[in-house]
Amino acid sequence: MTWKKCPVCDNNALRISDGVCEYCTYPNVSPGGTKHDQGKPPMGLLPGLALVEVAKVLEFGAKKYSPNNWRTVKPGSRYLDAALRHLHAHADGEDNDPESGLSHLAHAACCVLFMLDLVPNGDPCRHTS
Repeated sequence: MTWKKCPVCDNNALRISDGVCEYCTYPNVSPGGTKHDQGKPPMGLLPGLALVEVAKVLEFGAKKYSPNNWRTVKPGSRYLDAALRHLHAHADGEDNDPESGLSHLAHAACCVLFMLDLVPNGDPCRHTS
C-alpha cells in the first residue's frame, strides 16, 4: 500500500488508493480536530425559527406559573387536551392564542414536547378511562 502525508493530522497515513487517512479518518473529519459524535442526534437540523416561537411560549408559561411548572401537572393527558385545543383553534383559522398572543402551533408544540418528556418517565399522557 502507498501512503502520503495527511493534510489534517500530518501523519504519513493517507492511503493513495482511496484518500482516507488511517490515523484521523480524513476527509471525514474537520481540520480543527476529531469529534466523536457519530450516532448522536444532529441538533442542527432543528428548525430555529420554530424553536424561538416555542421558547416564547415557555417564557410566557414560566411568567404565568413558574419555570418548569409543567413537570408537576398531573395527569399528562392534560397536555394532550391542550395540544388538541390549540391545533383545533389553528385549524379553525385562529393563528394566535388570545391570552398570550403567541402562535397556537407553538403552544401545541410545547404540549407535545412536554408529553415527549413525560412518557419515558412513566406518565402515558393518554386518557385511561
